[in-house]
Amino acid sequence: MRGLLIAVCGLDGSGKSTQINLLERWFNDNNLACETTRQPTNYYREDERVRNYLDNGVCPDMKSIALLAAADRRWHLATYIEPK
Repeated sequence: MRGLLIAVCGLDGSGKSTQINLLERWFNDNNLACETTRQPTNYYREDERVRNYLDNGVCPDMKSIALLAAADRRWHLATYIEPK
C-alpha cells in the first residue's frame, strides 16, 4: 500500500482544523509519515472574484465561482495528492 488518504469534511467552524491537527500530531508522535493539505487551496481563496463573493456577497455568476472551485480541486488532485 502506497499510503492512506484521510479526508475531513464539514461546515465552517465545525472543528475540522482541530481534528486535522490532532491526527497530524498522532501520526508524528507515532513516527509515521504524514502530509497535511487543505482544499480549497489559497490560490482559490485569494482569487479576487472568490474574495469579492466571500467578503461582500457580490457574485455576478455563481456558476463561475463553482467552476473555479472545481478547477481548484482538480488542480490540487493532479499536482499534489495524486503524485503523493
